[in-house]
Amino acid sequence: MNVACLILPNFKIKAELKRRPHLSKKQILISGFVGNKEVVIDHTKNISGICKGSLLKDVLVKFKKPRCFLSKMTNTILMCLIN
Repeated sequence: MNVACLILPNFKIKAELKRRPHLSKKQILISGFVGNKEVVIDHTKNISGICKGSLLKDVLVKFKKPRCFLSKMTNTILMCLIN
C-alpha cells in the first residue's frame, strides 16, 4: 500500500485570499477553537509578534477595530487586522 503526505503551508489563508483578493495586502488571521479556547490557526506573514496557537484575546488587544468575516469554506473566523 502506498501512502502520500501533502504539506500545504498557509493553505487556509491562501484559500481565503483566492476568494477575497481585495484583502491580499492586509494583515489577515484565521482563528478557531482548540477545546474551549479560541486561538490563532493561521496568519499572513506580514503580522509580527504572534504565532499559531496564540490565544486570540491576547492577539486582539494589539489591534484597533479588526474586521471579522465568517469563512464559509473552512468554517472558521477570518479577521482583517488594521493597526
